[in-house]
Amino acid sequence: ESRGRGRIWRIAPKDFTAAKLPDIGATAPKQLAEELTGTNPWRRLTAQRLLVERQDKQAVARVRELLPKAVGTPGRANLLWVLDGLGALEATDLYGALADPEPGVREQALRLAEQFLRTSPTLCLRVTPLRTDPSPRVRFQLALTAGALPTTDAVRVLEEILSKDGRDPWTVTAVLSSAREYGFHLLQVLTRPDRQPDLALTTRVAAMIGARGDAQEVGLVLELVAERPLARGCEVAVLDGLGQGMRASAAPLPTWWQKPPAGAADALKKVRKRFEAAAGVLRDENATSSNRIASAALLAYGPFDLAGDALVAALVPATPGDVQGAAVRALAVHTDPQVAALLLKNWASYGPGLRREVLDALLGRPDRIAKLLDAVDAKTVTQSEFALEQVQQLKAHPNAAVRARAVTVFKLAARADRAKVIKEYATALELKGDALKGRAVFKKSCAACHKLDGVGFDVGANLLAALPNKSGEDLLAAVLDPNREVDPRYVSYNVVTADDRVLNGVVASESPTSITLRRADGKEDVILRSNIATLRSTGLSLMP
Repeated sequence: ESRGRGRIWRIAPKDFTAAKLPDIGATAPKQLAEELTGTNPWRRLTAQRLLVERQDKQAVARVRELLPKAVGTPGRANLLWVLDGLGALEATDLYGALADPEPGVREQALRLAEQFLRTSPTLCLRVTPLRTDPSPRVRFQLALTAGALPTTDAVRVLEEILSKDGRDPWTVTAVLSSAREYGFHLLQVLTRPDRQPDLALTTRVAAMIGARGDAQEVGLVLELVAERPLARGCEVAVLDGLGQGMRASAAPLPTWWQKPPAGAADALKKVRKRFEAAAGVLRDENATSSNRIASAALLAYGPFDLAGDALVAALVPATPGDVQGAAVRALAVHTDPQVAALLLKNWASYGPGLRREVLDALLGRPDRIAKLLDAVDAKTVTQSEFALEQVQQLKAHPNAAVRARAVTVFKLAARADRAKVIKEYATALELKGDALKGRAVFKKSCAACHKLDGVGFDVGANLLAALPNKSGEDLLAAVLDPNREVDPRYVSYNVVTADDRVLNGVVASESPTSITLRRADGKEDVILRSNIATLRSTGLSLMP
């Protein structure tokens, strides 16, 4: 009996006699070199390992002789790696390999070329044409290798790879890993008005520049926004990314307006004129809504003494609702302590949609929450304005003072005995269902986090997958007591950022550099890991 013991069995025909395997470990260096060009992958890799482990320098000459004879075979890559492992690889050894008909050889040659690219212009000339290589793996490796190219070559290579493979997230990540030293140059390319803008990528490149914290480079980006026409939407994308990247730095972007770093005063003076123009468009009642919305989004990153007045002036009933919403979202980005009072000033004149936007903005920072709870105590804002999930988030807030205050303010907002509530509603399972009425209830109470029949948002569990496996009793308990059993994929998390913002939602995705939180109505917040002060599971469902 061999089950559970890790034994491997060979099944062979009757009267089969296995060939005696050669002892490759006893093979001489020159013969090991010959093994590198064989068809057996195990023997090639074993020969490569033995030659490198033993540092058999006498094999170098034979390995180099075999290189031109191994064209179009995987063994050519093994030959190159042996030369590298023996410290004998030269840039000239790679010339032919970069044009090899086998894509895998070209890919490995690119990896090995990185060490020579700063000192061998000839090798650079042979590497850069691979940006149009028919193999996506070769182009992907070139995106990684481009970080070792001179600036002009690197930017040209990365631009062309993005134009061909920009929809592949792994290729985009590879490009960003190589663009660290060339961030500004790549940003210039991405924001050209003759290009189809990729706003998400533009934001990521700008965030990378902001995270580097180089005041001179940030100043160049600000001048780019101020002086050059950019592709539509890129101004906001650049400033948004720059602001995100600088949040964890010693001098976040908003502080530049009060205390400009050395050498940045001229850049700020130039870009201020751009913000003044945006404020004028936002105030202009004859401007189109799309232009006013774009101007409001831009003002999220301008000096508060200029942007604040223009944004608040837009929060009046005569302003179109979508413009008012853009103004609220822009105000929410600012960290000035006056923001909460300004948002609450015209509360009575806000419509339901705008009130939800304002609540989202106020719930994002502890100092604003204090002002909001003051307004609840003063009956300026009623408890009924808060969704149950918002009350739940406040009671589980990372800030102890906010938690205590929320428990006091909302002490009658929820019933604790959920088992009793479930029992009270159990008789509903005996009633005849009405699909039309159920659709209306779903749209009103569930669609913010669930999607069914094309209605709603994919935030919580996939109902098509979950419903067939649930009894009526299971569904009743899941609706009325969602925290009884929470799927780990839909546990709510609190994130406190380096600049004291508090964000809440389920973790929609993670990357090596960021986390994406998704909340009701499908809204998402992408937070750079370098900007996260704390990340904490609430242990609760996002569902109220």
